[in-house]
Amino acid sequence: MKAGVIPIQDRTENELLLCCARTRMDQEKIDRGHTLLRKGIDWTLLERMARLHGLMPLLCKNIDAHFSEDVPPAILSQLQQCYVASARRNLLLVGQLLMLLRLFKDNDIPVIPYKGPVLAASVYGDVTLREFSDLDFLVQQSHFLRARDLLLSRGYQLVFKWDGGDVVRQNSQYEVLLTLAHAGIHVELKWNLINRYFALPMDTGTLWTRLKPVFIDGREIYTFSPEDTLLILCIHGTKHLWASLMWVTDVSELILANPGLNWQWLLDLSNTLGSRRMLSLGLFLARGLLGTSLPEKVEQQVEADSSVKRLAEEVSRRLFDRSDQSSSVWESVTFHCRARERLTDRAKYGYRLLLTPTPSDRAFLESSASLSPLSSCIRPFRLAGKYGISLAKRLLTAVNTL
Repeated sequence: MKAGVIPIQDRTENELLLCCARTRMDQEKIDRGHTLLRKGIDWTLLERMARLHGLMPLLCKNIDAHFSEDVPPAILSQLQQCYVASARRNLLLVGQLLMLLRLFKDNDIPVIPYKGPVLAASVYGDVTLREFSDLDFLVQQSHFLRARDLLLSRGYQLVFKWDGGDVVRQNSQYEVLLTLAHAGIHVELKWNLINRYFALPMDTGTLWTRLKPVFIDGREIYTFSPEDTLLILCIHGTKHLWASLMWVTDVSELILANPGLNWQWLLDLSNTLGSRRMLSLGLFLARGLLGTSLPEKVEQQVEADSSVKRLAEEVSRRLFDRSDQSSSVWESVTFHCRARERLTDRAKYGYRLLLTPTPSDRAFLESSASLSPLSSCIRPFRLAGKYGISLAKRLLTAVNTL
């Protein structure tokens, strides 16, 4: 097998989706797309896969731009309608994003918007080309409760009732989810970027010193630097087992949109944080599935870690598995452990996973006043009750897996 190429299930629909999972198609991809279309396409399957992976906007746009003569008129019309519906939804969320940014500014609450429409504008170059369903904000911990209460005063509601207290004092949380029910708009308000149990020592304070501008609807807003964004995308993808092909496209498009990336600084930061393998995995997937070019020194790091290739092949199998089976908790745990290059980080992850109470653990305690003194040790008992005595053995095996 050619170095850097990831095997996928041999289906025409899979390959066509990968051809269209980009904002710019070169002539080679266009010619390949015509060849695939002439073989015959199961349009129902292709559409289902595109929706599953958040790639309907790119599929619709590229089919319309490059392959319209190869597509049955009814299918082409349906795809065009899907694109218009998605674009309208995205523009609604963009309007809400700009309104919330103005609201936070008027109330002297600094926030960093990221992912969603910000990523679409800064990386894809068009807010209609990337699917998103919520708005993400990072808020400094000292301002977090004011930010949450401000949204509540404007009609947003908490998704979970346990988020109504002083959540920033709970080590088990890093975000609060809110919804504007009548408009179907969801906001993820965070004071950290990832769960504490993930044992990733990212200093969110320094992120504020490296912000870069992006323009949305003619308005200048500030978000994470391209280097920080790339690392955050790779961490997020790893956390969720790279279950969406859209996340791989995010990595690929960011690299293409930022030819001046400071790769050495990024590599050094990932080494310091113990997230080198997570970064390498995201880059390996972008190169292997979408053909993204990487600098030679980055290629060497990606190729040097044999675990990255094995993880990438596992991700690829899962991406194109049509069984619709979600990953089990143990698949997630073992994947997370194998995605860490340092034994100490895997050990911290296992320890915190076992002992850090989740919001649901806290809610369980609140249902019985007599159990409240057990708040610091309730998690292991609940996990043991749910998964049995094999819990500790399997977690220990995962932590020690290289």
